Amino acid sequence: MRRSVASAFTPNAVLDYEPWVDESIAELLDVHSKRPSIDPFSTMLYYSMDAAGRFSFGSSFGCMAANADVEASIQMIRNRFKHWGWWSSLPGLDRLVYTNSIAMRMKRAPSSMAATAIARLAASQVNPEVLDAARIVGMLVSTMSGAGDTTATSTTAILYFLLKNPDKFAKLRSELCSAGIDGAVPSNSQVAKLPYLHAVIREGMRLFPTVAWPIERKVPSGGALIAGTHFPEGTSMTLSDSQSVLEADFSPAVACLKPLKVDVVLKRELL
Repeated sequence: MRRSVASAFTPNAVLDYEPWVDESIAELLDVHSKRPSIDPFSTMLYYSMDAAGRFSFGSSFGCMAANADVEASIQMIRNRFKHWGWWSSLPGLDRLVYTNSIAMRMKRAPSSMAATAIARLAASQVNPEVLDAARIVGMLVSTMSGAGDTTATSTTAILYFLLKNPDKFAKLRSELCSAGIDGAVPSNSQVAKLPYLHAVIREGMRLFPTVAWPIERKVPSGGALIAGTHFPEGTSMTLSDSQSVLEADFSPAVACLKPLKVDVVLKRELL
């Protein structure tokens, strides 16, 4: 399944989503220019969900316009994350409980997403034996999960750290102004050339990782020697991002916002 849809998530393919993202940004600016105050997290959450709806289904969920979780789409994604959090360490038991033949026959009524997804893919079923109705819906929900809640969390965290560090905020604004970005929605090609913006985004995500639970991997054949300790093949291993990014060995003042600049030869220096 992953191989059959991977081409839709390459860097070049993702650029095809830019018109929908631009449309969502324009709506964000319009809707909230008419409101006296906003809740940053809810605002970014509704924006990212509407953008995900546009490039997944061709239309917005309407969360920004309603200023609410329309059709409980956000709650659905949170329930999915909650399931992953509980069961990701026990994939075998998860399959036994949730995807056995009896459970699959007793599954809930199909989501309203199914009809839209199947209609759009019916004319080009490249892998019909792989992408059945359930997997199509699962794939789209996974896309929205990555584009929705996690994007909103990262964006809000970055805004928070910028507001807490006005000197870094001023430097970012200076870079944007120097690039001629004066309020209009910029193109990806414009922002791709802004090193300080990229550094701020990476640093904000380092200080506030969106993935709270460990993502496990199996030691491959032959075992592995890690930090002087041998781990036999088949051992389940993981690393907590939330902890590792705050290790004192990472950089000076590890808990502070310290954007890094990457030049053309990938040398890093503190700004």
